[in-house]
Amino acid sequence: MADLLVAKELHSYLIAQGVAQHPDTTPSLTVPSVWLQPRDGAPLPRDNNGTVLENATITLKDPMLTSPSSLEEWIEEAFIDVIVRARQSSMAQLIHRQIRGLIVPFDASGGRKQWMMHDLLVEYSDQWRMEQELPQLRGVAATDAHVTYDRVASYRFACRRKVLAGLPYP
Repeated sequence: MADLLVAKELHSYLIAQGVAQHPDTTPSLTVPSVWLQPRDGAPLPRDNNGTVLENATITLKDPMLTSPSSLEEWIEEAFIDVIVRARQSSMAQLIHRQIRGLIVPFDASGGRKQWMMHDLLVEYSDQWRMEQELPQLRGVAATDAHVTYDRVASYRFACRRKVLAGLPYP
């Protein structure tokens, strides 16, 4: 089994839970596409010459990409930024609420513990940085189809290093 990356597992988990779809599939007005570490930043919801094909996108970004050495030798933490770009502000908030509910259930004090995120066993997860609004952006044409409302939140995932390496859970 290959090494597991937290951002990739979160990407697969959101698709499996029906919160998002793979960017290679046909764009949908109801299910946003989820992008993993896009080189050019968070993509705009797709359109075709003014015809709206997609209402929102989700971008997962791992700002560290290296494991911190100051943690205990058996556990590793990853901090994942979740950026939502949507054509309506309320839609961006709703998508974030759905994602937060999967990662940190509303009734779980202290975060979610010992759960499977796709193929990865997560020791615990919690919200690292609260959801916040980003400045409103307009696309090149500055039409209503290009206006987006962007929000970002960050989550912390702690996993055993053996599990991340694809080794069996002790």
